[in-house]
Amino acid sequence: MSQGGESASAGRTLIFVCHGPSCSERGSPETCRRLREAIAASPARRALRVCETGCLDNCATGPNVLVSHERLIRTGVLPAETTALLAFLIGPAGPVDAPPTA
Repeated sequence: MSQGGESASAGRTLIFVCHGPSCSERGSPETCRRLREAIAASPARRALRVCETGCLDNCATGPNVLVSHERLIRTGVLPAETTALLAFLIGPAGPVDAPPTA
């Protein structure tokens, strides 16, 4: 990711959900929708952002999700697994990469 992209999203963890053909067939639009709804209803809504993206490769194991701070692709993130992913990202200490509270 370019430095410009990171500065535009400073303090946020970006969650890229693949919307390539294979991932879309396996449910990535629903995975994306569920993540967005759960984040909108959580205290982490300012620290996390879901983005649709093109192919992340690993097509046979999709839907694929890339979490910006992890720098690795999570494969097989089905819609039913979004709650667990979000719980991991928020964690007991609060949202990952959350901006400091004033």
